[in-house]
Amino acid sequence: MYDGPEGREYGRQTAIRSAGAAEDAASVVLRAVPRLEKLFIGRSGGEILELNGTVGVVWPWTGRMDEWADDMFPERDEYHREL
Repeated sequence: MYDGPEGREYGRQTAIRSAGAAEDAASVVLRAVPRLEKLFIGRSGGEILELNGTVGVVWPWTGRMDEWADDMFPERDEYHREL
């Protein structure tokens, strides 16, 4: 499913959507359990931090979503070979 350039892009988009869903779920959890220190949703873990009175989760993709998705689904040289 994730083979070839189209599969890579599908994988990247799936990872980005999953990250967004994790962020949404984290917002709900933090409202219910405001003193939580760590949070795992699926295989993704985030560190909970408070900055200026605002509590939020720092995920592996925070501030670098495209790079993170590229790390998850790297581009391969074989995708660029001429047939």
